[in-house]
Amino acid sequence: MKARLSRTTVMATCLNAMENTDLLSYDFIVELLAEEYSRELISLSKDLILDTVKKVQRDLEFKQTVIAAYREAGVNILVDKRTAMRAMSTYFPKTEITRVYSAIMAYETIGKK
Repeated sequence: MKARLSRTTVMATCLNAMENTDLLSYDFIVELLAEEYSRELISLSKDLILDTVKKVQRDLEFKQTVIAAYREAGVNILVDKRTAMRAMSTYFPKTEITRVYSAIMAYETIGKK
């Protein structure tokens, strides 16, 4: 079995890339990975790179959707967690509430953009 890039390496590269762009692409990630890895290793990891880029994009879109709903609801989780999460439950299914909470807390504590 030939060596491939690790999922952790590709994910870290995607997350670092998000500091410079709002739109990830396979080509952009390959360009960044090529600074440290061979084209052959990158080529062998193409499916992993594509899957990871899609996952990061989906996660970013989800977080943006959560923050838009949070702002629309006009609540503040730092003031009243129960009311805020009850309001969010009208926007998102119960199965997603943990992710919703995490996205809101990151928004409130790490920085509002």
